[in-house]
Amino acid sequence: MESMDNNEKTRISSRRKFLKRTTAGAILASLPAASVWGQDSLIAGSIVASGTGSDFAGGSSIALLSPGYWKNHTQEWGIVPTTASYYSYTNKKPFGYGTWGTLMKDSNGDVLSDTDMQNLTLLKILQNPGGGNGEGNIKGKFAGPGNINCYIAEMILNAANHGRTVSGQLINFPVLFDSANVGFGSSNGTSHRGLFPSLNAFANYLHTSAIGKETAMAQELEALLNGNHA
Repeated sequence: MESMDNNEKTRISSRRKFLKRTTAGAILASLPAASVWGQDSLIAGSIVASGTGSDFAGGSSIALLSPGYWKNHTQEWGIVPTTASYYSYTNKKPFGYGTWGTLMKDSNGDVLSDTDMQNLTLLKILQNPGGGNGEGNIKGKFAGPGNINCYIAEMILNAANHGRTVSGQLINFPVLFDSANVGFGSSNGTSHRGLFPSLNAFANYLHTSAIGKETAMAQELEALLNGNHA
């Protein structure tokens, strides 16, 4: 029992040290311990810090592909249609700019309606990054503050393609309970089950978690990608 107590103290101490180091540690600290950011579940803080996925990927390193890759290799999207809207996976409109985070403009400067925003595809978002935090030119920019919509789109695509080898790179991102690409019980290092019952549940979780802290969440997802690029 004493050993277990010491291990628990060490785990908590390590997590606190990471939270102090990360620029968006407030996000990690504010989410439940059993959430995807929790130490013992999916996207643990130690993954970003160490570059390994041993906390949730069955001991194997996670491997992700970038928004730029998915934008330029639509033939590798697997089960995700290139016509799929952001809304169809998150059940939310993409994050916009402005005080209320609801403003988007097309390339002519005309404001997008709610319907227009709901119809924005993952591909359209990936093709039109930028806009910063909305203080500059946002014409034709659909990525949201800090490119948060791009990073969520990228995470959706990595989760959907877990277990696939694309362009010679194996994607290892086991956040879903079931994967269309992995035979569970196999010994290829990608058979670990995640906590999310569906791709939609994972996408909705990411979007909901970013509400009110879009730029900070974008920084966390960017750090996760940069530390675990396939």
